[in-house]
Amino acid sequence: MDIHINKKNTDHYIFMLHGTGGNSQDLRGIAEFIDPDATLIGVDGSEFENGMRRYFKRYPDGTFDLDNLKENTDILHQVITQVIEDNNAKSSKITAFGYSNGANILSNLMKEYESLPIDNVILFHPSSAREEVAFKKNKAKVFMTSGLHDPFVTQEEFMNMKQSFENSGIVTEIYTHDAGHGLIHEELELAKKFVL
Repeated sequence: MDIHINKKNTDHYIFMLHGTGGNSQDLRGIAEFIDPDATLIGVDGSEFENGMRRYFKRYPDGTFDLDNLKENTDILHQVITQVIEDNNAKSSKITAFGYSNGANILSNLMKEYESLPIDNVILFHPSSAREEVAFKKNKAKVFMTSGLHDPFVTQEEFMNMKQSFENSGIVTEIYTHDAGHGLIHEELELAKKFVL
């Protein structure tokens, strides 16, 4: 996974994880809206599906390749911890947010690792993966959003995900709007409030 860092003189670092077909800079405007003073770290997914960049593979029927998900989740963990170490940011505020495919690998990170060096996790329109696996205990608080007409995740799946976070003692806030898989301004406003 390639990373692109926009360094600022601040104690807030934001990791950005794009959706399918995106790249490391796709979510920069959203990150700057959340905190214009934060150092931004864009992470490029290293898998490709029909020319579209992703963080992990899926099969032709749309189901996730769980072995590939595990492999790339481990790589993402290495990337995040290395960036924090290289920038002496262990005492800084760390936010990680992802949209769609980026949200999915970020949520899986919280199933694979405990005691992550992350304070805030924002999941824009995540889908459930490995529902039978519990989230590990982490200090991060979670903000999740969804659309009532999202074709990729039902409200039942979304609420089950929220419950799974809470079952692991993770403080979780949610927001659902009346649209589909796309982001709307109100959820970005709420994400900004959540982080700051």
